[in-house]
Amino acid sequence: MRISTTLFSRNFMDQVEQGQERLFWNNQRISSTKRIQKPSDDPIGTDTAMKTRVNIDANNQYIENSNNALSWLDATEVSANNLLDSLTSASDFATYGATDTIGADTRKAVANEVNQLIEEFVDTANAQVKGKYLFGGFQTLDAPYETEESVTDQNISGAAYDTPISLTPPARMLEGTTLVTDTTGTITYTEGTDYTVDYDTGTITILSTGGMLVPNNYLIDYNTQISSITRNPQGIDGNILRQISESETITINITGNEIFKPTGGVDAFQALINLRDALYADDTAGIETAMGQLDDSRQTVRAGLETIGSRLERLNSHVPQLEEMQISRQAELSRIEDTDMVYESVELQKNQLALQAALQSGANIMQLSLVNFLK
Repeated sequence: MRISTTLFSRNFMDQVEQGQERLFWNNQRISSTKRIQKPSDDPIGTDTAMKTRVNIDANNQYIENSNNALSWLDATEVSANNLLDSLTSASDFATYGATDTIGADTRKAVANEVNQLIEEFVDTANAQVKGKYLFGGFQTLDAPYETEESVTDQNISGAAYDTPISLTPPARMLEGTTLVTDTTGTITYTEGTDYTVDYDTGTITILSTGGMLVPNNYLIDYNTQISSITRNPQGIDGNILRQISESETITINITGNEIFKPTGGVDAFQALINLRDALYADDTAGIETAMGQLDDSRQTVRAGLETIGSRLERLNSHVPQLEEMQISRQAELSRIEDTDMVYESVELQKNQLALQAALQSGANIMQLSLVNFLK
């Protein structure tokens, strides 16, 4: 075989280019820390890495869903415990109010305490986490419960001085909410100076020492205590689910009906209102009836807490498993994709030496031309 200078030069350049390419990929694998630079480097490894990465992404979502569920259930547990505390306090008030050793005035004072519990109970029923209502079922952006507080606008006519006039409110009047004006609304009269209000009996008395004239007509506005609680007309039912593994979903919420008024059970809101009104009315039989209703409501809340507790226990054991699985899959992906730095460094040095040797050898041989020989 005849070896010409041109053939030798071409073969020499091919070897140099191959050596440079090997060094290039050595540098790429070291600088990027990735063993697989293109699918052809390891087709099987590339396929395995892609599948592993899909599993990692899915597992990340399961971890996020589980943590979201934990956050929701933790907040629900706190709210349910607050509900139970309110009902327990109301039961204690009922027990005290039912005793024969206290009178009507004391029961009215206890009723005021129960009314505060009702307001707190409603606030807790409308508890939120991250702007979403806990007990509203699917309707997480709308308050599940609204209170009805009657605002009355009545006309007083034909009144006499220093004589109580019945206002017959639908519920107990709230102190400090009374506003009395003339019929045009231009003159406002002062409570205690021009008139007095008995909030227990729901009566107003025009004082002869004040600035109101009788039998002139007047307008009176006032607010009452909570008379009833209504649920969101769009509904408060519906289970909110979170997928926590490929084959498992978990319910993260307790619906309003489950915890406040189960099917065939007692309405917790009404039980509290019944107790308050019976205390105001000095009705011991009504107080005892409300006591039984409150006991039923407490049992319902306890059952809800047990459900929440079992779900929290499941998630608290499940999340560490997901995190452990994630670490394992990340390690598997690293084993497939990541560069073996020790091996690659040795290869880099070997390829550098080979390229340098090729360059030196080529330089020496290329000097042996006919002209150099004749010299």
